[in-house]
Amino acid sequence: MGWPEPALHAFLDQQFALQHIHYTRHYQGVDFLIIERDGQPVGRFYLQTNQPDHLLVDISLGDGARGQGIGTALIGWAQQQAQAARCGMRLHVEHGNQDALRLYRRLGFGVVEAMPTHALMRWWPELG
Repeated sequence: MGWPEPALHAFLDQQFALQHIHYTRHYQGVDFLIIERDGQPVGRFYLQTNQPDHLLVDISLGDGARGQGIGTALIGWAQQQAQAARCGMRLHVEHGNQDALRLYRRLGFGVVEAMPTHALMRWWPELG
């Protein structure tokens, strides 16, 4: 963007704060987790654990943390939590985010509704 580094950091901090406020106000009881590797933050994870479906509100990993199984492990853990609570899981993904779409499909999510910019995906556990 051509901004001086302090201005860029201030802008990004402000954007994160506003998004965090939005998530915590609009998704009651949402859990916010900082993802760390070797003691360093590499991403974030917002999960709302309500009935009848848990909602993966947001998962974001830095470039250096992508493609290393971290997202797979986090979503797998969230699916185990949902299954233990006898719930499904849902999430929204942008149509153009092909990497995320592949990941979610591989983890058993299916598209249940297509919107102009996003798809609603859902996963149902095997409850036996």
